[in-house]
Amino acid sequence: MLRVENAILFNNWKCFESYQGKVDRIYYGSEFCGSLLPTPADIDRLVEIRRETKISFSIVTPYLNQRGMKRFLRLLTFIDRNCPGIEVVVIDWGSVHVIREQFPGVVIVLGRVLSRQKRAPFVKTESGIIRMEELGLSHADKMYLKSSILQNDYLMGFVRQCGIRRLGLDNMRQGLIFQHQWMKIDLYYPYVYITTTDYCEHRRRMGFVNGGGCPCFCRDVPVARKVRMGKEWVYTHGNTQFYLNEILPVGMPAQVDRIVKIVF
Repeated sequence: MLRVENAILFNNWKCFESYQGKVDRIYYGSEFCGSLLPTPADIDRLVEIRRETKISFSIVTPYLNQRGMKRFLRLLTFIDRNCPGIEVVVIDWGSVHVIREQFPGVVIVLGRVLSRQKRAPFVKTESGIIRMEELGLSHADKMYLKSSILQNDYLMGFVRQCGIRRLGLDNMRQGLIFQHQWMKIDLYYPYVYITTTDYCEHRRRMGFVNGGGCPCFCRDVPVARKVRMGKEWVYTHGNTQFYLNEILPVGMPAQVDRIVKIVF
């Protein structure tokens, strides 16, 4: 049986400083905002924490436009020179290609977005917005909703060919299935990803437009809000929406060896 690590994911150092739970590994960075790509200074701080506490770390990266890709290349160059062998979590295939071609010493981890799980927590019906588990679905439908694109053998053959041996999955309320025994799994909780956008709540409040400079004040002042939709709360953090599921699944895949707690 695999030993399960306790990891935390954050992009705000105040979250780490105030966190009280057990930590075996840090996931640092943003999955969804190119303006929050980690910097060399962040890497130096993580290396120092590892030296002092023995807590390992992984770097988390978002979708990237062309400008963001240039910063990403500089970051990978710094990582490759100063701490080779570090895990970098990516959520787009372009990042996978860049790392494979130019930085073979960097360990690629597939982020949870690339799993394409069926994440919608509710559906709209004639009687209103209803939670997925209240629909009275058949066994076949339930199994389908637990699956992901990672059940595709052709895709997973490509993943294996790329030398990738770890990926992330969301802790969906309907549960999850995963069949490939050679892969290790990060299970993200308690916030399950729903959707994201280029239009950021912080930018709206501050009057910035897409493509303009962003002061990234959310590094210091994290902002999260929630909106009621039927019986469901939807949480907005930055440019992304989530729903909450604090219950870890019964009979989760044996390949899960890290629980990644998302900290806002």
